[in-house]
Amino acid sequence: MNGVTKQVLKGWFDAYKGLITEQKIENYNTYNMDETGFSIGTMQSTRIIVDSTLRTRFQAHPGRQEWVSAVECICMDGTAIEPLIILKGQNILQSWIPKEVIQKWHFSANTKGWTSNLHGLEWLKRVFEPSTRAKATQNGKLQQRLLICDGHDSHISGSFISHCIQNRISLLIIPPHTSHVLQPLDVAIFGPLKKHLTTALSHLNEAQLLRIQKSEWIEAYITARAAAFSNVNITSAWRGSGLQPFQPQTVIRAATLPTTDVILERPHTPTEHDIFEKVFLNSSPPDFNTLQKANSVLSTALNQGVLNTPTKRYIHKLADETERLNTRNTLQKRECDNLRSIIQKRRTQNKGKRAVLKGQFHISTEELRLQVVEAEAATATASQRPRTTPRPINEAIIEEIDEESEEEPLEDDIDELGW
Repeated sequence: MNGVTKQVLKGWFDAYKGLITEQKIENYNTYNMDETGFSIGTMQSTRIIVDSTLRTRFQAHPGRQEWVSAVECICMDGTAIEPLIILKGQNILQSWIPKEVIQKWHFSANTKGWTSNLHGLEWLKRVFEPSTRAKATQNGKLQQRLLICDGHDSHISGSFISHCIQNRISLLIIPPHTSHVLQPLDVAIFGPLKKHLTTALSHLNEAQLLRIQKSEWIEAYITARAAAFSNVNITSAWRGSGLQPFQPQTVIRAATLPTTDVILERPHTPTEHDIFEKVFLNSSPPDFNTLQKANSVLSTALNQGVLNTPTKRYIHKLADETERLNTRNTLQKRECDNLRSIIQKRRTQNKGKRAVLKGQFHISTEELRLQVVEAEAATATASQRPRTTPRPINEAIIEEIDEESEEEPLEDDIDELGW
């Protein structure tokens, strides 16, 4: 929050207004890009009812989680460019990419699943520039485009800036520590995206699997992205950042409001009825000893005919807990059916094709599939003639592997779930 001052915000809006006025940049040529990261197997805070007796068996496994990055870009006209997904791995498996994926999506892989200067440059050359050139070309002339991004190293490398200059792309860098206020993607896109992703992954998380497979995560991301990157949300993102319509004072006032004083609570005098508030405070179902003490206090109150507010509230909570226990039985059956469905889907997956890309760093869905088709054709031809040293296909070697060599064995999930 240190960067959010009136002076910094005013300087940003003045720079933006001056640039678009000087270079006559249209709304349909104004873009915001940024990357966001996800830990496969981790979701946003949500509420899921599980069997509390199993909580010691299913704990977090940080070492088994994987990082994946998505480079996203939205336009001021309410549209979005197809993403670049960066997965963790030495190579890209065809089986990672589900059938539902859009043809124009782009994929890359490295040992961490993080973005880098090279990823940023490849995104600019192979995704942003070709995707926006047609819209920016009017009457045979290429108009100036504006790309708004933060100061991440991958956005301000020499090669990145040089390519922008050569292709009539103006860069406008958001001031440090202000992206949550000034960057449209952060203002109204990435938040809903992660919430929708949590919802799309909920059936897998409820099954308490040790690891979510990449193809399963991408399927969920496709669903979440379609919901988050709506025209309404994108328009709201630009409006919320004060850029369209241009309303800098709205953002400056909201971001620099003085904090209100903390109101201290009045001291509370302990009573025997305080036990009621502790029963459902930390766990569900409640701790047995605490529940026994609370019920003893309740019995005394009932015998005395005294039903004060804490006692009445506790009776309502007991009724709610009874309904929850009944609901849990229904949920457990649904989770069982869900788990059977997930395991069956994993078992029916075909063997994948691993593309070892020589001299290539970035590949689109369509390019990868074409390589697999060519590899299968080459394999069929080779089986009909004496074995010779295979020649590379499009500078790539495609080899058939077992799916379980890249993902965890199904037996691990089954053993952990007690099947």
